[in-house]
Amino acid sequence: MTNHTADTSTGTDPDAAVAALGAAARNVISSFDGDLPPGTAANTLERLTAVHRQVDALKLAMLAPIARMEASGQLLEESGQKSVKAYMMHTWGLHPGEAERLALLATGLHTETLPHTAQALAEGVLTVGEAAALASGAEREVKKRDTNTHPDAEQYRSMIETGLVGAKRERTTMSVQSLTRAANALGLELNPDRPEKNEEQAFTARGAQMRRAFEGTFHFQAWGPASDAEKLRAALESYTAPYDGHAPVPEHARTYDALVAAAGFAHGHHGCRNSPGPKALITVTVPLSTLVGVEGGAPATTQDGNVLATSVVRAMAPQAQLRRLVFDDRTGLPLDLGRAHRLAPGYLRTLAFAKHSTCAWQGGCDVPVSQCEADHITEFSHGGTTSAENLQPLCSTHNRLKYRRATHRHTGTRTGSGGKSPPEKTAPPDGTPGGGRTRHP
Repeated sequence: MTNHTADTSTGTDPDAAVAALGAAARNVISSFDGDLPPGTAANTLERLTAVHRQVDALKLAMLAPIARMEASGQLLEESGQKSVKAYMMHTWGLHPGEAERLALLATGLHTETLPHTAQALAEGVLTVGEAAALASGAEREVKKRDTNTHPDAEQYRSMIETGLVGAKRERTTMSVQSLTRAANALGLELNPDRPEKNEEQAFTARGAQMRRAFEGTFHFQAWGPASDAEKLRAALESYTAPYDGHAPVPEHARTYDALVAAAGFAHGHHGCRNSPGPKALITVTVPLSTLVGVEGGAPATTQDGNVLATSVVRAMAPQAQLRRLVFDDRTGLPLDLGRAHRLAPGYLRTLAFAKHSTCAWQGGCDVPVSQCEADHITEFSHGGTTSAENLQPLCSTHNRLKYRRATHRHTGTRTGSGGKSPPEKTAPPDGTPGGGRTRHP
């Protein structure tokens, strides 16, 4: 009778290369022991980045032999696990989601169905984590594609992969989350009927539940289509109290207060047919050709990059305030208020933010545009204009970090006798006292 239990022997001893790697790892680990001396944070971050780059290279190198063993059947015979995903979960202890993404990357590289990804990895354009997210996004879109329009799965995967790698090359700060959103956006572009189907399916499955606990407390949840999500979000924001730095209240608590306030107001106004004031603001960008029904136009998107069904946008149009935005072919951002005004009005923010869906911090940030402030790329106090070309969305954290860095550069400690005049001051970031409205995520 064959014994199928796992072999409990220790196997062969590590070879010289693995032993050398272990010694090098111990050396690096010991170098990070203890507290950081003052002024060494930047250097430490550089070293951590360099170490992670080497770890990434090792992880990538390990994917190839595992994929080959899976294809030949050796992985099952030797490890007892029939797939790369199962092996990584049970042997490496990875989370199922991470294991699945790495397995898709390993298979794609082994079968050479992700050639652009392989090239980008070799050039250092993609990290292993980003490449795994790309492989996962491509696979997900292949499964969701309209098979009547795109019958060839490999050709469709190639289209998604080409688009994602190209987007990453163009915008190097794209995060894993941004790549995932970009894969979905490409799928919507290649399957223009999907937003309408998503809207219809989500509306059919819509619902809300309020469950009471025996103590009398409750839990409320709701689900539905993207268009209703935008309406509900905008309505709640209009009732949400601003962040108070002196008596901070968590965002989830302020959202709860807004929901109760909105419900109470609506309960007392059953007979009101017309809104007594301006309605909640929902910013949707839609090409004119799409709005009037020309096929092949780009989809309607919210300021955070969520795609809405065109039929819903057309239904909103009669009661909406329509604003025409004209983009320059060269820059895409033509409007300019010059230096007469420092604070950007709403329409200019809309225009400047139209090319973004998240915070534009150069190191990458996933805070949605709706929670960002208008920042002058070249500071207004240094000659920057209030123009769409010179405005970018920054979250409150990065807006203030940029301000602190600029202030440090201009007021830093100087050697020598110095002068009697005070150091140059940098204007506070938009959204601080003296600036525009502050928004907090």
